[in-house]
Amino acid sequence: MEFIVRDWLETDLVKIKELLQITWLDAYTFIPHKDLLCYLENNYNEKKFHETFLDKNNFGFVVESNNQIVAYLRNHINEEEKRFYVTSLYVLPSYQGFGLGNLLLNKAEEIAKRLEYYEIWLGVMSENTKSINWYKKKGFHFVEELPFQMCSTIVQHLIGFKEIQ
Repeated sequence: MEFIVRDWLETDLVKIKELLQITWLDAYTFIPHKDLLCYLENNYNEKKFHETFLDKNNFGFVVESNNQIVAYLRNHINEEEKRFYVTSLYVLPSYQGFGLGNLLLNKAEEIAKRLEYYEIWLGVMSENTKSINWYKKKGFHFVEELPFQMCSTIVQHLIGFKEIQ
């Protein structure tokens, strides 16, 4: 199977939203579907997602296989906190296990280093133990827990970082 990593394009936004819906419904079984779909529509509607795309502090990437987007990464620089974040890293369930998460995490590290950031920060829902365990294997340390609201559902969100060389 061949995989191509490339910068996101404005024309990718609809397909990325579809990928998010599939991966969220698969991974976030502890959140009611109606709240997942509500959050997706409120935060990834055409206008808001387009604004995210245009924001100079966001860097998006997709992985393609057979002209289909199968994974997505978005990084964000928070200028106030002086932090480099991985805000989204999602791989379609049928493409997990092919190393695409590693590929995208390496891409995030490459960009962070180029921009002279030496830590990568992220948040993971505390009930998403599969992802938490994966991030811990990659060297992330979780140092804070905060509530995160997806429409009418509130879940705990672990905040962590990884030092990069």
